[in-house]
Amino acid sequence: MEINKLKSTIEAVIFASGEPISLDRLSEILELEKADIVKLCDLLTDDYNIRDSGIKLIRLDNFYQLCTKEQYFDYVKKA
Repeated sequence: MEINKLKSTIEAVIFASGEPISLDRLSEILELEKADIVKLCDLLTDDYNIRDSGIKLIRLDNFYQLCTKEQYFDYVKKA
């Protein structure tokens, strides 16, 4: 699978999970080494920063989660 498709797959899985998902689980789902998942998540994080997205990918120990960037919190709170 190409890099962009892998990043999109990770993004979709993390988004759909609705809660932090472990590096181990992402590795199982995508059938990739953990080191490759980390590299892909780093690239995905860079993508969010480059396009000035309203969300970001964060790593909490060995878990990943999508969340709102701080500068948009007030708007999300109102929603």
